[in-house]
Amino acid sequence: MKPGIVNACEGLAFVKAAKGGLGLTLAHGHGFVIRKLDQDRHANSRWSAPVYFKVSQLGLGAAVGYESVESILALMSYHSVVRFTEEHKVMGTDLGLVTTDGAMSGVPAGTFGTSNHMDVQADNEHAVFAYSQAHGLLANLSINGTDTHPDKDMNHKLYGDAPLAEVLGGKVPTFQELTPLYRMISDTGRKALT
Repeated sequence: MKPGIVNACEGLAFVKAAKGGLGLTLAHGHGFVIRKLDQDRHANSRWSAPVYFKVSQLGLGAAVGYESVESILALMSYHSVVRFTEEHKVMGTDLGLVTTDGAMSGVPAGTFGTSNHMDVQADNEHAVFAYSQAHGLLANLSINGTDTHPDKDMNHKLYGDAPLAEVLGGKVPTFQELTPLYRMISDTGRKALT
């Protein structure tokens, strides 16, 4: 991920998904999103506690194969961050032959489709930059529906009845176990200043 993107983003989402199909395609994944609360002139950032979510997709068309993908999404607007706190459905299309074994820029075709919520947009207000590492082979031409929704059980277990917007707003303390991740993000951001 480019350091400048880390410094400019409003939040980061980490997603792990698997997709396979033979005509009918099914995908399932999960992840978490964090929001940047503030950043000093040395690119040291303070991040919110994570909000957990699930992603599922059903597609109909010509598809054969399987892939697993781990992605980091740089969310460039507040709206893109908070959409993970609510139920969200979108229709899209997949088109492509994806053979992956290593790092890629962008979400590979067939992971979430080409919905405007997962691809880089010309409209910077809602831009999302995706960086993925994928493994597998998936030939896919399909129309699909993607559903993103909060993981209610996980979030309730961690935060009780606290509203998810408050979690992303920094009103709920984060976990010490995430300190190495936050440090790595800040280190990446500092590279843009050198």
